[in-house]
Amino acid sequence: MPALPNFFSLLNPTQPSETQLTRTLVGAINETISVTLAITTTGRLAHGTLSYTRSGISIRVVGTLTDNELVLHEFDKKGNITGIHAGELSKTHYSGTWRSPCLPGRPLPFTLTMTSQYDEPKRRLADLTGLYQYGYGTRNRFAQLHIQKMGEKSLAVAMLAATDEPVRSQVVIAKKIIKLSGDQAVLSSTSMAVAPLTLAFFNGGAAIYYAGPTPVSASGRLVVQVADMLLGPYIRTSTQPPRFSVDELSRVS
Repeated sequence: MPALPNFFSLLNPTQPSETQLTRTLVGAINETISVTLAITTTGRLAHGTLSYTRSGISIRVVGTLTDNELVLHEFDKKGNITGIHAGELSKTHYSGTWRSPCLPGRPLPFTLTMTSQYDEPKRRLADLTGLYQYGYGTRNRFAQLHIQKMGEKSLAVAMLAATDEPVRSQVVIAKKIIKLSGDQAVLSSTSMAVAPLTLAFFNGGAAIYYAGPTPVSASGRLVVQVADMLLGPYIRTSTQPPRFSVDELSRVS
C-alpha cells in the first residue's frame, strides 16, 4: 500500500481569515460517476461534502488549497480515508485525478464545474474537545489528535501516529498546552518535529501542516519522516474528553 502523500509539507503559515468562501461544483469522475461537491475554504484549509448522485451518499471531505492546487480526502465515519482528489481549482472548474487507498488500479480523471460561490462570515468554532483521526490503507498508516479545550484561547493536545507495512514505526507527542488563535494553533518544536506545526480547525475536523517550509534536519531524513507522520487531514470521531494516558495514546481505536 502506498503511504499517505505529504500534501501539507509545502504550506506556509497564514493568519486566520475572518471570512470563508463556499463553492458548489458538479461533474463526474471518469466521465461516468456523477458527483456534487460543496466545499468551504478558509485560508488553506478546505472542508465540505462530496455527494455521489447514484447512491445519494454524502461523504465528508477535508484537505488543503495551496495557490490553485486543491487536495481533498474522503472520509468514512470511522476516520478512514476512502478516496483522494488532487487537482487544479480555477475560477470555473476543479479537475484532476481521483484514487482510493482501498482499491487497486490507476487514478481516474475527474472534472467538476463551478455552479455557485459566495463569501460568508467564518462560523464560530464549537468546543474542539475530542478525538480527531485518520486512517490510510488497511494496515499502512493512522494518526490520532487528542484535544481538550482549556479555555477560549488554549488547548491541551496529544498526538499519536503510526505506520505498519512496509515499515513499522510510531511517534507519540505527550500532553502539551498550546495557544489557540482564531481557528488555528501552533504546536512548537519537539524532539521529533524540527519545525512548528500548524493545526487548522473547523467544526468537525482539522488539518495539520508545517508552519513554515519543510524542515531540513542535520540528523538526516528520519527526523523529517517522523514529523511527516503527524501531517494530514483529520475528522473528529468522538467528543469525549481525552484522558491523555499512556494507554490511550498507545491503542488503535
